[in-house]
Amino acid sequence: GTKEGVLRVHRIQEEGGSAVLGHNIFETRNNGAIRSAAFSPDALHLVAGGYDKTLTIFETSSWLTVSELTVDASINVATFDPNNEFLALGSRDHCITFYDTSTFHPIK
Repeated sequence: GTKEGVLRVHRIQEEGGSAVLGHNIFETRNNGAIRSAAFSPDALHLVAGGYDKTLTIFETSSWLTVSELTVDASINVATFDPNNEFLALGSRDHCITFYDTSTFHPIK
């Protein structure tokens, strides 16, 4: 993501034994700088969030928005656990919130 709020996903291709940026397969615009983006371990979802306090969850098969989560502070980091059971969000207010990846609801 960029400080202008643009998130682009490119295909990576091999040329001459090196990995190079291929064609753009998805692009979206956020209302603020994107600070974090992450693919789920099964590659079925991409999440992106940042200064606008919103985490957007995309389904990678269609690139449609599955859900949007609004939090109390800017999102600094978003990451999935290796087993794809939860998503952790770290925000600028020094909080970490965990979400169930089957529902994307907070874990209490």
